[in-house]
Amino acid sequence: MLVLNSQSTNFHDFAVAQKDCWYAVSNPILASSFLIIFMLESKRTPFDHAETESEVVAGYATEYSGAMLLTIYLCEYFHLIIASIHYILFFLGG
Repeated sequence: MLVLNSQSTNFHDFAVAQKDCWYAVSNPILASSFLIIFMLESKRTPFDHAETESEVVAGYATEYSGAMLLTIYLCEYFHLIIASIHYILFFLGG
């Protein structure tokens, strides 16, 4: 839908096409669906049950420590930053 509205797949063209009206305003269902999928993919509230009870005791948080655990958490936060940038580019005019 966004590609049809902007007639391109280039991020710059997405931003230029939204100079009059944001896609979040003209396509609220698509914007909210993207936000829900973004929350689902990043394991944030209310979709934060990524591990079961048995995995909490022997999950990645107990198996890794130090630099490896830091790398896992940094990758999760990097995923949040990249997904937020995509949401801004796609729906809020860049």
